[in-house]
Amino acid sequence: MKKLVKNQLFVLIIAVLTLVLFERTVPVVTLTDRAIVVAVGIDKEEDKFVLSAQIVRPSRNDGSKGSTAYSVIKGKGNSLSQAIAEVSQNCSLNASLAHCNLVVIGEYLKEKGEYPNFENLASSYGLPYEARVVIADKKASEIVEYLCLYEISGITFTDYLKSDRISAEQFTSSVKQLLYDGTLEGAYTRLLSVALLGEDVSYVEKPETTWIEGLEMKSCYLIKYGESAVSLDEEQTKTVNMVLEKPKIGNVLVTVSDTKVDLLLEGASSKLSYKFEGDKPILTIKTKIEVKADEFDNKRRDLTLTEEDFFDALLEDVKKEVASDYVQSLKNVIDYLTEKGVDLFEVYEGFDRFERKKWRKIASKENYLSLVEYKIEVEVVVIGVE
Repeated sequence: MKKLVKNQLFVLIIAVLTLVLFERTVPVVTLTDRAIVVAVGIDKEEDKFVLSAQIVRPSRNDGSKGSTAYSVIKGKGNSLSQAIAEVSQNCSLNASLAHCNLVVIGEYLKEKGEYPNFENLASSYGLPYEARVVIADKKASEIVEYLCLYEISGITFTDYLKSDRISAEQFTSSVKQLLYDGTLEGAYTRLLSVALLGEDVSYVEKPETTWIEGLEMKSCYLIKYGESAVSLDEEQTKTVNMVLEKPKIGNVLVTVSDTKVDLLLEGASSKLSYKFEGDKPILTIKTKIEVKADEFDNKRRDLTLTEEDFFDALLEDVKKEVASDYVQSLKNVIDYLTEKGVDLFEVYEGFDRFERKKWRKIASKENYLSLVEYKIEVEVVVIGVE
């Protein structure tokens, strides 16, 4: 019994000592001492980094409704670390990036091919790997100052960036993608470019989410090893996604025989084949596009046909038109990328993997893109009809 009591006392003493030592050695930072950064804009002026941090912090300590405020605090420095330190100094709080949803890169940095050291921001300042990264068409500070981002999550922000033709989810990039995708041979990361439509930016409540008026997608930048490779416009981006990814949503509008057909893009997937035909390297791209007929404007319907025959003929023409538009758009993208020397479809790696002996006889890192011939095969399926 005495031995049991001694053991219990020993455990109690150890527990008390542990708590005392732990309290002395581990600093505790209260929430009121911390600036919660939910979005950052990164620009460069006169060789100095300018960091615009949108922060939320308690404006009153009573916890009542409306006691949370947000503001944009700026800091300058020769490095991002110095800029973040100045943000902390200017707001008299410790700036924390642990809850940052969005990183906006200014146009100047994009044009110079200078991108932030995201590895350092993640390891030293807690920037989440899931934070979205976009590029501003002007200064990053303009986007950050206009958007009240603490009211929405990073997912809602991504959902907002949709036009009636494409899904922004397919080409917004996260910090993780920038850090790891770009380290692969032939891999490119795509950064979305956003722009303000005008100074009158308003907030509109819609069911279950908050949407922001006044923001649009402008283009898409391909990034490799931290450098800008090329800019793609909206149509080029949509086409590239059909080859490299599986778009979840979007709209396709075609006109056939004076009839407007609005199609809902249900999905698209592609298979790439790298083979030689004789001495010629052929890259075959087989794409399956699934669409759903959303609306037919049949006011100009040929009255000599029954309605059933009209729609049967129309659907065949629609499939041909969708396929034709896609093939022409993809050819234009391929020509553009070849001219810019951008190997987005992993041409070198593909032929080196499947046709190494023949490929290495004719190809070098300097000339290989111009050696390849492309074949494009398309299957269009209208869901609900076929």
